Amino acid sequence: MLSQMLSHLDEYRLKVQPLPFSSVSAVSVTERTIGVGNHRGTETRGGFAVIVWKGGRLDAVVRFQLWGNQLDDVSTAIKDLGTSLETDRAILRSKGFLRLDLQTKSLAEFNSTLNAWYQTVDYKVLYEFYAQDTDGADSLITRIPITINSEYGESTIVTGDMVRWDNQTAPTLVVQKTLNIGSLSALVFIPGTAPSGTVTLRRTDGSASPPTTFPTLADFLNAVAGQNPATRHGQVIFPSISDFLNAFPPPAPNTAVKLGDWNDDQVPDIYESRVLKISPAIE
Repeated sequence: MLSQMLSHLDEYRLKVQPLPFSSVSAVSVTERTIGVGNHRGTETRGGFAVIVWKGGRLDAVVRFQLWGNQLDDVSTAIKDLGTSLETDRAILRSKGFLRLDLQTKSLAEFNSTLNAWYQTVDYKVLYEFYAQDTDGADSLITRIPITINSEYGESTIVTGDMVRWDNQTAPTLVVQKTLNIGSLSALVFIPGTAPSGTVTLRRTDGSASPPTTFPTLADFLNAVAGQNPATRHGQVIFPSISDFLNAFPPPAPNTAVKLGDWNDDQVPDIYESRVLKISPAIE
């Protein structure tokens, strides 16, 4: 991340032709940690917390070397540099510069070969950076098998409000608890022909009688959502997975997720992130 920090400061170099480009370089750098294990949090994609962000801080001294044809030119360049950095303090902070303070200035020196003057100025920098965790691919945990080490050989599976459908299984997602359902989220990767079979959305109160089947998603939601739904035992059936996914709005920009390589083509699979808002919520 040192190069990233220096690249942000690179625009402040002052060029005095035909002399060498003014330069910025790191004199000293110490990496500092932030948080626990440099963990900065997670980012969601369509309701799924799949992006892990880590970061750190660089405690550094950076050096600008400025040139001029005359001694006064160098003094002016030093002054202009300080003014530019001070003027852009808020912009620099948004780029991660928590501190950028003048530390020392050298005496101006004359370079007889180039027939020019140069001077260096050092700034004390505290720079914070972050990036996606590269320890592994983005991932989701949909089920956790647990085997109990006992004479009875007991086992169980812990699941949440999420299931994975693939070419082998399509387990039913059952949510049984008090909550308001304000959206459905899906991560979609279909490399070939979409699988066959229907998709059913059902809201039920546990009645033994057959649920009322509604012709469209809109009719279904109008009947089962809100504080006083017309029915608590209804369903809508989509003829195919494509029809079900087409009920979702198009994916928002920059929400795709890389998850493994299911089709073994040596290219990370790109999953579309889709969210279907439900308003009013199903209660």
